[in-house]
Amino acid sequence: PPAPYTRELSSAASDVYKRQIEDWSPKDTDLVVPLRGEIRGHVVDTDGKPVRRARVYYALGGGRWKSGSADEGGAFHLEHVPEGVRNLAATPSYQGAPDGAAKTVEAKIGDTGVRLVVERGESLTVRLEGLPADVKNVRAVLRPEAEADRRASRRAGVQGGVVTFQGLRAGTRYRLWVRAETSADTLVLDHAGLEARATEVRLRMEPGLTLRGRLLAPHPLEEAWAHAWNALGRVQGEVKDGEYVIRGLTKGRWNVKVEGRAKGLPYETRVELEAGRTTDLRLRVAR
Repeated sequence: PPAPYTRELSSAASDVYKRQIEDWSPKDTDLVVPLRGEIRGHVVDTDGKPVRRARVYYALGGGRWKSGSADEGGAFHLEHVPEGVRNLAATPSYQGAPDGAAKTVEAKIGDTGVRLVVERGESLTVRLEGLPADVKNVRAVLRPEAEADRRASRRAGVQGGVVTFQGLRAGTRYRLWVRAETSADTLVLDHAGLEARATEVRLRMEPGLTLRGRLLAPHPLEEAWAHAWNALGRVQGEVKDGEYVIRGLTKGRWNVKVEGRAKGLPYETRVELEAGRTTDLRLRVAR
């Protein structure tokens, strides 16, 4: 049969080799399998104390990271690491992937005494006023104002109307986005200019804005989906009787996408809209 083929070699642990074969010929072939191994070490803070359950990352290149976890004593064991010198970094379990300011250490497979130091950083506690007792499904996201990459965002749970973010950089300004669903409404908060501090900050939740309108297509849509997103989060909408509704939005402009099907064809539209407006959207056949 005609090429190309793909030659794969796997172990019980992971795929270790994958190459495409452009020209087939019946002959013996030696496979040069990339070497993989393990790296061991410990994660400590600036005082030399173990950081329990820290996340440990090694760079794959192109801004990509792969991670593992330290144990209760701060010890980590990374397996199946590709050969070559790798940059390693560690963050507290609540912080997420390393950012541009993370301290890295070079290591290679076979190293067993790697020491990673993390700064616990500053904290920010916000009391969310205006949350009713029946609140549910609360999402809180904090992101440095100067960083456009959504991966720099941090999420935290809300308990008793209070949300705390840890591991923040002193002097950095952050933007907080909160969305909370209740039995009667969706409350939102979008507040910029926050910095880590020792005292609690009080901010008030407000009813969210809504985007709505008719969906215009050459044929009635058999099924459709709508959602909106900005730099901090994504909000799912609903489509019913040829109209879309997306609730619980903060002030400002949102990217909106509607997809659907009619007579077996996919339709879609993508626009940028100001929250709180009523705008009819025309769908066209998706490319």
